[in-house]
Amino acid sequence: MADALIRVLVTGGRDYTDRDTVARVLAHLQDFYIFGVEPEEIVLVHGDCKRFLEDGSIDLDRSLDQLAAQEASDLGWKTEPHEAKWDLY
Repeated sequence: MADALIRVLVTGGRDYTDRDTVARVLAHLQDFYIFGVEPEEIVLVHGDCKRFLEDGSIDLDRSLDQLAAQEASDLGWKTEPHEAKWDLY
């Protein structure tokens, strides 16, 4: 697998739930703005914000970070999560 040539940064709300828009925007970036690069050469950098359900499991349909990471993976992109260090910053 080649090293990532393109890095895409996504930041956004913890309560964002519009998966269709995320999927459409990432696909649009790949199709119209990232030329001559294979999907595995693209890395999505995101904040790794997670929302949890009452049972303690991760709510995969909430948080722009989680939605973007899932959709990027579906496109064949690498992902690079950066967990927030709220106690430090």
